[in-house]
Amino acid sequence: MAMKKCPACQWPVSSTANTCPRCGDNLSARRILKLTLAICAIMPLGIVLIALRNTPEPTPINDVQRPRQIETTSAQAPAKSQSPAPATPEIRPDELLYISPDYRIDVAKMLNVLRRENEFCRQELYPYNAGMSSQQPDPANPSFFVMCGDKKITVLHFSWMDVVNKQAPVSPVAITRNEAFRVCRDYARSQVDRPDALEVSGIMDLAFTANDNGTAILFTTATAKNGLGAEMKYNVRCSFSRQTLTESRMWPAQ
Repeated sequence: MAMKKCPACQWPVSSTANTCPRCGDNLSARRILKLTLAICAIMPLGIVLIALRNTPEPTPINDVQRPRQIETTSAQAPAKSQSPAPATPEIRPDELLYISPDYRIDVAKMLNVLRRENEFCRQELYPYNAGMSSQQPDPANPSFFVMCGDKKITVLHFSWMDVVNKQAPVSPVAITRNEAFRVCRDYARSQVDRPDALEVSGIMDLAFTANDNGTAILFTTATAKNGLGAEMKYNVRCSFSRQTLTESRMWPAQ
């Protein structure tokens, strides 16, 4: 059994003794404290060694693996061919149920031209929307009409000679605001005894609406003085088809 001196009183004691028999010093606690201090001193060094051991070695630049370039061939990614949009089938003469059989071939040609070239008929044109005009001033040159368009309907008129001469009808153009006001003002003045005393509003109370089918409506007010000098106010409304006044009305304003 090995002997050593007690750290407190220097009395010889066994190396395995827990306490000193002379002074009672706790030798076991001293051994535990010394072991703990030794471990604390060695632990940082061990951590550094482990970290250095686990650090990967730098890879040479020449050995870096570059991403593999995948060459795309025509077999791997075939080009998508876009098929052309299906063409609109042409109107056949036998589809024109409201056209006289003698003119169906010629009218079908005109309708197919309108479907390709007219801005309204390209949107929508059906064979059953074509017919013979109710007014036929020249029996040798019959007139026809067709309604085109989707949300806004446009009526086109053409004659048999237009078809023969390949003159496609143009879209109707509505009357202008200034011209409609002039026509409506002349109408209002024709309804009173003193036209020179009638004043028609051209700015404040005027409302004008023109449509793509060539129709237009103008609404305004007019004032006039009667024989007693009292001022009377009227409402005036005029409807147009292209450049023609089709309906007019003038009534006292409330």
